[in-house]
Amino acid sequence: MTTIAKIAGLLIAISLTSTGCRKKGCIDPEADNFNSEAKVDDGSCTYTNTPPNFYLSSPAEGQSFGLNDTLFVLGTVESAYPLHGYEIRIMDNQYNDTMFSVHQHNHLSEMSLQASWINNVSSMSDVLIEIKAFINHEGDFVTKNLKVVCLPN
Repeated sequence: MTTIAKIAGLLIAISLTSTGCRKKGCIDPEADNFNSEAKVDDGSCTYTNTPPNFYLSSPAEGQSFGLNDTLFVLGTVESAYPLHGYEIRIMDNQYNDTMFSVHQHNHLSEMSLQASWINNVSSMSDVLIEIKAFINHEGDFVTKNLKVVCLPN
């Protein structure tokens, strides 16, 4: 084996050894479980200090929607730490039936909320709009609820 081949093999071995030993963990100093020894972020950071804030521009609490009107859910969820997505559910409040649902999974500290549903109820319904912001991968969440009225005509 030539000297160049030996040196190349040694460099490859050193490179593999040094990258393989990099400790994984939470590298965000704002997280509850920050690990100062970790060098590679493994996505395990958790945050419990500050709940996210919901800012909704539509619909308004108590707003009424006639038959075939489009109900738009628009707004943002903001947090000091990355969230793990959101879910919007539109439910008949009397029967607790889900009429519409949408889920987004992303890792952002600010998420845009955008959903639309066309009112197709056959009788007057008190409707609950439930927005969940997921704060970790274990399924923990913070909820914002809003009530509107859907009319059949």
